[in-house]
Amino acid sequence: MAKIYFEHPIVDGNIFKRVSHFLADHGPLNVLFIQGLENSLFDAKETKKRLGWSQEKIKAYTWRDVPPVLINLNQQRERFRDNFATCFVFLLPQYAINYMIHRAPDFFDWRSGLVNYASDPNTLAQESERILEESDYEAYCGWSGEERNSRVLEIQSLLEEPDNDHPTKARLFLEQGLLFGASGASELEIVAYDKVIQLKPDDHQALNNKGTALSALGQKEAAIACYDAALAIKPDDHMAL
Repeated sequence: MAKIYFEHPIVDGNIFKRVSHFLADHGPLNVLFIQGLENSLFDAKETKKRLGWSQEKIKAYTWRDVPPVLINLNQQRERFRDNFATCFVFLLPQYAINYMIHRAPDFFDWRSGLVNYASDPNTLAQESERILEESDYEAYCGWSGEERNSRVLEIQSLLEEPDNDHPTKARLFLEQGLLFGASGASELEIVAYDKVIQLKPDDHQALNNKGTALSALGQKEAAIACYDAALAIKPDDHMAL
């Protein structure tokens, strides 16, 4: 029994080759746990779908097709069976499982089982706080698009946990907005800030940031309305002045 962890995306998607090399180095294994595959799954279309974008908005953009790693899983499933006498256990967050179901149905439906584990409330709180403590818009601007998208979906997995309270969810949605802002994705940024405002109508930062995103889209009147609302909540908000 052993575990292989993919900390970074598998750029060429060839997970079969990497598993082959790992098993060659570690000898025959009854069970191999595979973790970190979600780092190779992210694309902008999936992010938009899961944040509630309409199909019309999604179709207005050009997106990548099925991620290479899932193509590899679909194409190599017989070789996984024939070449290895090993049980493969993929450790994935829920959003990544849903992603695989839709994007790699041939592999997922083929002799697969699924076990769900509820998140421990303490772990959930710690993970949420870790992400919030790492908040740094300037740093986000220096990240690659893949890194930002990875963090967005990491946050989304926390938002989908039923045990996360509303104040924490509001802060996490705000963090998503900052990440989208760093990517120049103003429309997605607005979606995130609207989620904050739904949970916390008096969040002046979300209102101000939404105004900035609207301004970037040329919606000046709507932007001014957001700035005015932010100032009504916090008159000394210099960002809205």
